[in-house]
Amino acid sequence: MIDKTSVLIDTNIFLDSALNRNWEDNITSINNIFALIEQWQIHWLITIQSISTCWYLLQKHTKDTEWTNMYIKYIAENFIVQWWNNSTILKALDLSFSDTEDAILAQSAYEAWVDFIITNNLKDFINSPVEALNPIQFLIATEQL
Repeated sequence: MIDKTSVLIDTNIFLDSALNRNWEDNITSINNIFALIEQWQIHWLITIQSISTCWYLLQKHTKDTEWTNMYIKYIAENFIVQWWNNSTILKALDLSFSDTEDAILAQSAYEAWVDFIITNNLKDFINSPVEALNPIQFLIATEQL
């Protein structure tokens, strides 16, 4: 079992949850992870870029500004926002990632001393300096499933 840990959540986890997309077991696992947020058993982080990306894509998909703002407010109230700077970006560009956004997220996780990244795109984090787990793997690792 993993003791108290810190986790950076990838943008796709928020989008999958908010839009109820992906397969049923995955959504259940994501919802179980979000239930842990209420208990503050884990230090939860999100990058500033994930917040802006979520707002843009949720607004575009739902066309509901009030709902989108409420969801972003929930994130802002329950997650530690991980900022990054020029150095973060430059170091991220040195990682062997095909997606710059994922590289910045991985480098941000590393700089924040995060234990895990939770993502549904494990293949994109093969070269991550921080171990990436999908929601089901994370819950198993923390014995929360």
